[in-house]
Amino acid sequence: MPFLPIILKWLADPRAWVGIAFAGVLIFAGLEGARLHHAKSDLKAARIELAAYVSAEKAAQAKAKAQDSQAAQITADAARRASDAQQQAQALTAITIKEIPHYVTPNADAHCTVPVGLVRLRDAAATGADLSKVPQPSSESNDAPSGVSLSDLAGVAVYDYGAARQNAEQLTELQNWIKAQQALANR
Repeated sequence: MPFLPIILKWLADPRAWVGIAFAGVLIFAGLEGARLHHAKSDLKAARIELAAYVSAEKAAQAKAKAQDSQAAQITADAARRASDAQQQAQALTAITIKEIPHYVTPNADAHCTVPVGLVRLRDAAATGADLSKVPQPSSESNDAPSGVSLSDLAGVAVYDYGAARQNAEQLTELQNWIKAQQALANR
């Protein structure tokens, strides 16, 4: 234990205590400096993470806004095409109806009797009724003349086919709109 007398002598010197206090201050300052450095590093990492999040959020908002704009454009284009198709089908139907007298002449009307049975059959088909449940007047047979002219029957058929064509155009455009919206959503 030769070191003990040296240590005791050294501790008796007030300068040693000053040195020990100074060393303690340096150690404390070093630890605080390291803690401060670590806190600054954590703050810097948090700021970088926040900036990345804000950037990603802005990009997501910009993408959503662009998709909303594209979706609105798809809808506007579909509406325009559907409207154009409807107008074209209506115009074609009107032209065809005007041509009926040329193709179904008054002479054809005079020589063709449209029977009651055909009118009943057509009316049931048009309304979706079960023909067996549609009452038939007891005084009329299905072969009796209906009073409907052949040209009138042709006019109804042309109008109905035109309406069916308009419905088909609407459904086709709706299908195209759905496909375009799905393609946009899947980007």
